[in-house]
Amino acid sequence: MVYCRGCAKEIHETAQMCPHCGYVVTALNLGSGQKNYWMAIVSLVISALSVLNWLTINQWDGSERIGLITFSVASIALSTISLSNKYRGRIMNYWCLGISVITLLAVFGSME
Repeated sequence: MVYCRGCAKEIHETAQMCPHCGYVVTALNLGSGQKNYWMAIVSLVISALSVLNWLTINQWDGSERIGLITFSVASIALSTISLSNKYRGRIMNYWCLGISVITLLAVFGSME
């Protein structure tokens, strides 16, 4: 249940109009996407771990490269899903996409 912004009475979360006052409820008014902020946060944490690995780029071995590729692909997937579904954290998702792409380029560029 959510509250109507017109009369502050409780209405069902899928209601398109308040039965009490007639206020038209839109997805923006219901705060859609607030529950899906976690994708941007998880993507940010994964990207931050990737950035920390940039400091040891000269010492990367095969398993570390595979881990970084996996983390980068996961971050790209989460960010892309979050952006395509218009969840919250849009700017954070763009940053995570950029960091993940740079990490992938660094990993593939450091391969011998």
